[in-house]
Amino acid sequence: MVVIIGVARSGTSILGELMATAKGVTYLFEPCEWNTIVEGSDRLEERHLFEYASNWKRWYSKYSEPLLVKSPRAILKIPFLQALWPETKFVHIVRDGRDVVCSWYKGMKTYRWGHLLPPSHQDLESLDWISRAAHSWVEALDIVLNDLKEVDHIQIKYEELLDDPLREVDKLERYLGWNLDRTFCDKIADSTQHPYHAKLQDQWFVPDHKNRVGRHKENLSQEKIEMVEEITKETLIRLGYEKEREDC
Repeated sequence: MVVIIGVARSGTSILGELMATAKGVTYLFEPCEWNTIVEGSDRLEERHLFEYASNWKRWYSKYSEPLLVKSPRAILKIPFLQALWPETKFVHIVRDGRDVVCSWYKGMKTYRWGHLLPPSHQDLESLDWISRAAHSWVEALDIVLNDLKEVDHIQIKYEELLDDPLREVDKLERYLGWNLDRTFCDKIADSTQHPYHAKLQDQWFVPDHKNRVGRHKENLSQEKIEMVEEITKETLIRLGYEKEREDC
């Protein structure tokens, strides 16, 4: 099994559709069974195996291999998944947290917790939606980066996928041993005016920016950008976004 992980609005959907072009792959788009909430959050650890392993194994038995699962909430479930299926490979897609915060507008303001329930979400309840989104992104990324240290995975940057899809296809093919349909790369674009949007993305898309990369510059005031950067700066640096921050 291959699992695509990444916080919501980080490009998991377009990446999933690209990887699903491999012949013979069974692609599952955000299976509801993977949205397990335990102890008030999306976090699942190895200690939860006793209670939940049988249900997850029953779910897995319904499908044939190779199996490709795309589930943003799985970003907080790596220890559980790794303990349950040690041969699983993970494709982790990351995106500039400042842009993710903007893209979470609907999920965090309209639905309050529309995208992710981090372990400390109750401590964030009193914050405005931008601060809640920024802190949630930091917590999720810090957790998954630590979880992945000893786990078989590859990391893809959303910005690099949009910049040169064929280069990222090469990386994925080498890692997975799959052959992907390169013509799908024509559907991947930075411009929001491109006619193709990944499945169900119109549910969360807000037409308030021309480009996906650096959208925070269009969406947020300088004051808000500085506030978000103050919260996210260490994780941005950890992900290699130092140059992007210097260019702002």
